[in-house]
Amino acid sequence: MLKQDVLSSTLAALRVSGSLVLHHRYAPPWAIELPGSAELAALIGAEPSARVVAFHVVERGELELQAGRARWLLGPGELAACFGGVPHRLGRGRGARPQPLSEVLRRGNSAQPRRDTPEVTQLLCGVFVLRDPALNPLLGALPSILHARLLDDDLELTGRLLQRELRAPRAGSSFLIDRALELLCASLVRQRQDTAAQASAGLLRALRDPGLCRALEQIHRQPGEPWTVETLAASAGLSRSRFAARFTELAGEAPMAYVTRWRMNVAARLLREGLLSVAQVASQVGYDSVPSFCRVFKRSLGTPPARYRDQPRAG
Repeated sequence: MLKQDVLSSTLAALRVSGSLVLHHRYAPPWAIELPGSAELAALIGAEPSARVVAFHVVERGELELQAGRARWLLGPGELAACFGGVPHRLGRGRGARPQPLSEVLRRGNSAQPRRDTPEVTQLLCGVFVLRDPALNPLLGALPSILHARLLDDDLELTGRLLQRELRAPRAGSSFLIDRALELLCASLVRQRQDTAAQASAGLLRALRDPGLCRALEQIHRQPGEPWTVETLAASAGLSRSRFAARFTELAGEAPMAYVTRWRMNVAARLLREGLLSVAQVASQVGYDSVPSFCRVFKRSLGTPPARYRDQPRAG
């Protein structure tokens, strides 16, 4: 049986689900405004605490995506996933009044072409709902807008499955599409790790260093161990000073800050499950003192652990 690696554990901790929002054709000029994560969560009925990541796949034609001052041109077989949860606009051509996504979902596609032309864009939009984003180190390691191609190795099989089920739906298609979207999210993240050598500091860049990867695996597999910089440096095969400097350079934070972040991520997940007391959760993530755990948890998540555990949640 495969051991769970760091990337797998961070993906699992996010509790990813996926759903499609629209699958339309558009004739220029057209434009759609998409809100940020919080408003998008309310629009689709997701938990307010979730990070809702809109993604867009161009099946035919092209479009421009604008987020703030940044712009991306997407052609056939390309996609963009908005992991930053920022408001953005999709469109093609000039002069169109941007339609809010809520209006498109309520009234339908006002830019539906009467006939196919080379200028028509066929667009698939959906969301990845990350139900446990709190303190997950993966989110800080991803760009706000992740641009990729469905023909790339990690994405091709998932993209083909998704398009096949949409083109010819049959029994079980809805279930398969939802699972394919979860795979698509994971594949996007893994592809990003494969190209993260020159990325800004963060988890994905740190995982490309063999020594740091070993230390991170120890932290993720045994968050309750009494980790120190010395013990983690030993697992990485580095001196204490060299390990601390390299970890901070590549991961973007000090080793023990990362340990605390991951412990609080695990603690939040255990508290949400509601099966353990605060004292039991504290013990599982390496705290002998419940008051100390409560102080760190409140500092990290803004609310005491008992109140966090008792918050009503959907799903």
